[in-house]
Formats: sequence, C-alpha cells, structure tokens
Amino acid sequence: MPLSGSKPSTINGSLDVFGVHGVDSIAGALLMSVFIHEGAGEGGFTQFIVQGKSLLVTVVWSAMAFITAAVAKLVCGGIRLEEKVEHGGLDRYEHGIEAYNWEA
Repeated sequence: MPLSGSKPSTINGSLDVFGVHGVDSIAGALLMSVFIHEGAGEGGFTQFIVQGKSLLVTVVWSAMAFITAAVAKLVCGGIRLEEKVEHGGLDRYEHGIEAYNWEA
C-alpha cells in the first residue's frame, strides 16, 4: 500500500526486477567510490575501477545463471503447472494437505 499522498507506482514487481534492483545496485556500487572516506580505503578512480570490475563479474555470472535456467527450461519442456494446480495449490494437489485454511 503506497504512502498517503504518493502516486501509485507503474512498475510491475515481477517483471521489472532488473529495472529497479539491478540498475539501482549498479549505480550504488559505482557511486560508492565517489562517497568513500579517505580512512576507509582508496577512494576515487582506483576504487571506481575495482567496483566496475566486480560489477562486470557479477553481471557475467548472473547472465550465465539465466542462460543455464533458460536452457534447462527448454530441455525440460517448461516449469509451469496446470492452471487448476496453480490455483488450488501444489501441496493440496500433490499431498492432499494445506498450510492455511482460507475458507475459515
């Protein structure tokens, strides 16, 4: 629920994860070198390069994980459940148990 007086966000939580968290994290990691204190380590351009290299490693690692998951999805034929199972719940469908009693 948005704060009173604020506009509702147009960002879809499940589809814009990279647009929100990825871009903000990259900007924050790079800007950290600008705001680092002298006593906390090397600041400035040297730290900017270090942060950039670590971001590059992280982006490549994440891309490889995404590609692996996409290939696994193609090989396995997808991971989506039938619609009736999705709405009824996997525990109820597979095991006949419920974690929560929503009808109460």
